[in-house]
Amino acid sequence: MKKILLLLLCTFLIISCNDSNSINIIRSPGFTTEVGVSIDSDSLFIELCNNKEELISPSPVILFLNGEILKWSLISEKSFEKKDIISMPYGEFQSVSQEYKEAIFNLSCRTKSGQTYPAELFVRAYSEGMAYRMVLNNLPKDSRLLERSEWIPANPGGKCLVPNGERMPIGPSPISELKSRYTTPIIYGMDNCNLSFHEADLHNYPQLFLSKGAEGKSIKMVQDEAVCEGTVYLPWRVVFTGKSIADLYNQKSIYLSLNEAPQGDFSWVKAGISMWDWRVKGCTFDGFTYGMNNESLKRFIDFCAEMGLDYFLLDAEWYEKHNPLKPVEGLDIKEVISYGNQKNVGTLLYYDMKYSDKDCPVIDFDTVASTYAGYGAKGVKFGFLGAFGPKYTLQEKTQKTEELIRIASKYKLLIDFHDNPIPFSGLERTYPNYINREYCHAQLDRREAFSPEGFVKIACINLLAGQMDQTNGTFALNDMKSRLKGPRNEYNSTVASETARFFITHTGHLSVLIDAPEAYNAKSDLFAFIRSLPVTWDETRYLEMDFDSHVAVIRRKGEDWFSGVVYNEKGGKHRMELDFLEPDVKYEATIFSDSPSTHYIKNKEAYLVKKEIVQSDKVLETTVAPGGGYTIIFRKQN
Repeated sequence: MKKILLLLLCTFLIISCNDSNSINIIRSPGFTTEVGVSIDSDSLFIELCNNKEELISPSPVILFLNGEILKWSLISEKSFEKKDIISMPYGEFQSVSQEYKEAIFNLSCRTKSGQTYPAELFVRAYSEGMAYRMVLNNLPKDSRLLERSEWIPANPGGKCLVPNGERMPIGPSPISELKSRYTTPIIYGMDNCNLSFHEADLHNYPQLFLSKGAEGKSIKMVQDEAVCEGTVYLPWRVVFTGKSIADLYNQKSIYLSLNEAPQGDFSWVKAGISMWDWRVKGCTFDGFTYGMNNESLKRFIDFCAEMGLDYFLLDAEWYEKHNPLKPVEGLDIKEVISYGNQKNVGTLLYYDMKYSDKDCPVIDFDTVASTYAGYGAKGVKFGFLGAFGPKYTLQEKTQKTEELIRIASKYKLLIDFHDNPIPFSGLERTYPNYINREYCHAQLDRREAFSPEGFVKIACINLLAGQMDQTNGTFALNDMKSRLKGPRNEYNSTVASETARFFITHTGHLSVLIDAPEAYNAKSDLFAFIRSLPVTWDETRYLEMDFDSHVAVIRRKGEDWFSGVVYNEKGGKHRMELDFLEPDVKYEATIFSDSPSTHYIKNKEAYLVKKEIVQSDKVLETTVAPGGGYTIIFRKQN
């Protein structure tokens, strides 16, 4: 009897698989998702169904080892249900709970020339998605591994939404019109269903790129070749499913469960909101001109301290042209940082390797980090990795980025990567000091302002990979173009939209404000929303992510709720159901919105702040100006 009970209670199942054509089905808890794994004619296939509907047809897992395609045979399989509960020191959730069914397939792979290697395939079935990863063992030194796996959507008539580096995202486009290779995530929209394709737990392997497959009916992995030896863990290949793009976004916490827990003490890591000097240099307010000097930098720090902001980010040009360890003349960086620390405002220092040339070799980052930490700095913004200084393959860039994160953590420094960084998703679980990365068109990058349409599209694609440092929040919209480092094109937006853009990208990591203290003081009633934002969140819900119209996000800290909505140039009347509020409780809603006369070109800086009492059964209707937006703080009435 005890043996029978043990068998009934045990969720661990081992099956010997002798039929090479059999399909092994992994069903998620609740049975909403089914992942099929099969081997047919020595080829390995994966398929995906959700709610009994086929979404991804059997798709080949294709790997080449030293130029020879690998053939597969299945030895055994074991599967079990798991539940991960992850506590994060910051981010969009205080705690993450993920339930899934995991299967581990023991495989043998062989080359045409007869070499055989043991391998494992790990598959996880979540309620609204799946992930798989390959592990190859005993590879000889300098083995060359090339991945050309495909995803074959069951409906080939869908459209792709594609990130485009620091430019406007692409789409909606049929797979057949993907003319290059693209970074991820890529969203594939079908009738009443959306899929996203991305990766997680990337280490010592080239970043994922996707393109069109055979006849334009599949999405194919086309990343660079990897040089490997021994045991090689390929990244997780991750697919989310959802009726809407917002549904995909609400699966983002899966990335955290696919990355390893941190090793060591990261209790010193603190997320926050930061001021930034770069777009303010040379500007004059009330007779004072900002420059690279102690007085100007202390002015930023004073504002941070007054407003309760956590950091001040000092960007490029603070050190000598060929020496990142020597501040420019007239700047006492130690004094500035000490001044900030005394006021509980941490300083983040910019660094890149542009200083290096044949007469000035690159300084080891360990030396740079130890020096900056010795100044009292709290973090580093690292720019242009691989563009300035040494050149890297994409695999080497992955390795180097992780090495830099580890070195920064050694000296208790946060690190924020800019200028074409790799979009590691969920890596902040393993390295909490990996506080942010650009991975988008940051506002005014290349001195080019993105449009209202551009923000909506970037938010609908790039933000799906995780946090992004986009430097929103311009309040002096009418004056920005005249600034020394202002845009060359027109900066078309509204101040209410700028506030909402900042909120939407404030994912509880590091969020950087773009404008001057004087610009925020001039609109202090509007800045009150940003000043009220918590550093991190307990809960986040993406309500609407419409690539062609608008985005709407709500977040909770304690009993307070915050919301943000941004529209493209069309504007519109937005209806927000308040069913996320506690029933039968009155809330004071402070609404920061466009005014009736606001327009993203003609009247950018007009806005309204008003209060009203609401309850969970109410629907709030707000008129959003063309290119505009709004934010709300919901607080329980006493």
